[in-house]
Amino acid sequence: LTGPITGTVNDGSSLPGVDLTFINSTDKLGTNWNGFQDIIGSGVASGIKSYTISLGTSPSDTNILGPKLYTLRDSATVSELDLLGDSTYYFSVFAMDSAGNISSTATSNGITIDIEPPRAGEVMDITAYNFILGDLSDQDWININSSLVTYWRNFSDALSGIASYEASVLDSNEIPIIEWRAPLTDSTAFIIGLSLEDAKTYKTAVKTTDVAGNITIGTSNGITVDLTPP
Repeated sequence: LTGPITGTVNDGSSLPGVDLTFINSTDKLGTNWNGFQDIIGSGVASGIKSYTISLGTSPSDTNILGPKLYTLRDSATVSELDLLGDSTYYFSVFAMDSAGNISSTATSNGITIDIEPPRAGEVMDITAYNFILGDLSDQDWININSSLVTYWRNFSDALSGIASYEASVLDSNEIPIIEWRAPLTDSTAFIIGLSLEDAKTYKTAVKTTDVAGNITIGTSNGITVDLTPP
């Protein structure tokens, strides 16, 4: 006669224990849960038989996905959804034991849909010499071919926030000539080990990823290599 104990519900991923706050998917969402138990109350415990999940725009609501029953498992992925950006959704789960008793409903803390990429700011090409001098103004020419410094500012993300930056160097066709690299700070990257060609123009590039996984790439206006003396 005793229903199962209610557990906890995570949203955004079907991986055990993973609880996301933001995601950039509008058609598919994962959820996972744990802690539901069927305990001995009236002398027996029949054991959990199934879980029922739902999805809504407010806690315990079912307006996006009506109650859907699953046999013994601890996660699910719901697809063919039509979710809206800048909106928050909540998974709800209850358990039923083999005798037909049900637990109280547990609801997740919500997952917000973020489909807007970060806003790109300014990216400047700096020579190592100017960087050492503390001069972060954009440079048009460089007389060494082994290193570049890139400096950026005013990148932003209004919803989930910026999670990471990466830097690279692009050729005249705007194709990276090196792998994307983690920067020194959130505004500068010292890129070494280059083999830039004389009389060629290159751009430094900054890849910005927000918490939801949206990406923006900002590029400089270019810097030209001049290795030939007068």
